[in-house]
Amino acid sequence: MTTNTPNTVTIKGDTYETVTTHALQIGDVIRAEGALLEPRTRNEGPDRVNNNASGNVVWLRGYTISDEFGAIPKSWLTRDEDGEGYWLVQGNGRATWLRLVPQTARP
Repeated sequence: MTTNTPNTVTIKGDTYETVTTHALQIGDVIRAEGALLEPRTRNEGPDRVNNNASGNVVWLRGYTISDEFGAIPKSWLTRDEDGEGYWLVQGNGRATWLRLVPQTARP
Protein backbone atom coordinates (compact mmCIF):
# COMPACT_ATOMS: atom_id res chain seq x y z
CA MET A 1 0.00 0.00 0.00
CA THR A 2 1.20 3.51 -0.82
CA THR A 3 0.01 6.65 0.98
CA ASN A 4 0.90 10.28 0.42
CA THR A 5 1.18 13.37 2.60
CA PRO A 6 2.80 16.64 1.52
CA ASN A 7 6.41 15.88 0.50
CA THR A 8 6.31 12.31 1.85
CA VAL A 9 5.19 8.91 0.64
CA THR A 10 4.87 5.63 2.54
CA ILE A 11 5.78 2.47 0.64
CA LYS A 12 5.46 -0.92 2.35
CA GLY A 13 5.61 0.68 5.80
CA ASP A 14 8.65 2.87 5.15
CA THR A 15 8.29 6.65 4.82
CA TYR A 16 10.25 8.58 2.22
CA GLU A 17 10.61 12.32 1.88
CA THR A 18 11.03 14.16 -1.40
CA VAL A 19 14.33 16.05 -1.46
CA THR A 20 16.45 17.72 -4.12
CA THR A 21 19.78 16.27 -5.17
CA HIS A 22 21.49 19.02 -3.14
CA ALA A 23 20.06 17.54 0.11
CA LEU A 24 21.40 14.02 -0.50
CA GLN A 25 24.32 12.95 1.68
CA ILE A 26 26.56 9.91 2.10
CA GLY A 27 24.71 7.32 4.19
CA ASP A 28 21.20 8.29 3.08
CA VAL A 29 18.97 5.60 1.59
CA ILE A 30 17.44 6.60 -1.74
CA ARG A 31 14.59 4.84 -3.52
CA ALA A 32 15.08 4.99 -7.29
CA GLU A 33 13.74 2.85 -10.12
CA GLY A 34 12.36 0.30 -7.62
CA ALA A 35 15.73 -0.14 -5.89
CA LEU A 36 17.18 1.10 -2.61
CA LEU A 37 20.53 2.82 -3.04
CA GLU A 38 23.16 3.93 -0.54
CA PRO A 39 25.38 6.84 -1.64
CA ARG A 40 29.03 6.24 -0.74
CA THR A 41 30.63 9.18 -2.56
CA ARG A 42 29.40 12.74 -3.16
CA ASN A 43 30.73 15.39 -5.54
CA GLU A 44 29.43 18.84 -6.39
CA GLY A 45 30.44 21.31 -9.07
CA PRO A 46 29.16 24.13 -11.24
CA ASP A 47 26.73 23.38 -14.05
CA ARG A 48 28.85 24.36 -17.03
CA VAL A 49 26.30 23.06 -19.55
CA ASN A 50 23.03 24.76 -18.58
CA ASN A 51 24.44 27.68 -16.56
CA ASN A 52 21.05 28.37 -14.95
CA ALA A 53 19.67 29.30 -11.54
CA SER A 54 19.24 25.67 -10.41
CA GLY A 55 22.60 25.66 -8.66
CA ASN A 56 25.49 23.27 -8.80
CA VAL A 57 25.28 19.76 -10.15
CA VAL A 58 25.61 17.04 -7.50
CA TRP A 59 26.50 13.44 -8.32
CA LEU A 60 26.72 10.48 -5.97
CA ARG A 61 27.59 6.82 -6.40
CA GLY A 62 24.50 4.93 -5.23
CA TYR A 63 25.27 1.31 -4.41
CA THR A 64 22.37 -1.13 -4.45
CA ILE A 65 21.05 -2.22 -1.05
CA SER A 66 17.92 -3.87 -2.42
CA ASP A 67 16.48 -4.25 -5.89
CA GLU A 68 13.26 -6.14 -5.23
CA PHE A 69 11.84 -5.58 -8.69
CA GLY A 70 15.09 -5.91 -10.63
CA ALA A 71 14.26 -2.52 -12.08
CA ILE A 72 17.86 -1.45 -12.66
CA PRO A 73 19.43 -3.68 -15.30
CA LYS A 74 22.97 -4.65 -14.40
CA SER A 75 24.11 -3.28 -17.77
CA TRP A 76 22.99 0.22 -16.63
CA LEU A 77 25.36 0.18 -13.66
CA THR A 78 28.77 1.82 -13.80
CA ARG A 79 31.68 -0.12 -12.26
CA ASP A 80 33.91 1.43 -9.63
CA GLU A 81 37.63 0.86 -9.11
CA ASP A 82 36.90 -2.47 -7.37
CA GLY A 83 34.46 -3.68 -10.02
CA GLU A 84 31.35 -3.09 -7.89
CA GLY A 85 28.35 -1.69 -9.76
CA TYR A 86 26.69 1.58 -8.81
CA TRP A 87 23.89 3.80 -10.10
CA LEU A 88 24.93 7.40 -10.75
CA VAL A 89 22.54 9.61 -8.78
CA GLN A 90 22.83 13.10 -10.23
CA GLY A 91 20.97 16.37 -10.60
CA ASN A 92 20.72 20.02 -9.71
CA GLY A 93 18.38 21.95 -7.42
CA ARG A 94 15.36 20.96 -9.52
CA ALA A 95 15.87 17.19 -9.54
CA THR A 96 14.08 15.32 -6.74
CA TRP A 97 14.58 11.95 -5.11
CA LEU A 98 12.87 9.83 -2.47
CA ARG A 99 15.04 9.63 0.67
CA LEU A 100 14.16 7.20 3.47
CA VAL A 101 13.14 8.92 6.69
CA PRO A 102 15.42 7.05 9.16
CA GLN A 103 13.06 6.69 12.11
CA THR A 104 10.61 4.72 9.95
CA ALA A 105 13.10 2.17 8.68
CA ARG A 106 12.15 -1.41 9.43
CA PRO A 107 14.68 -3.56 11.32
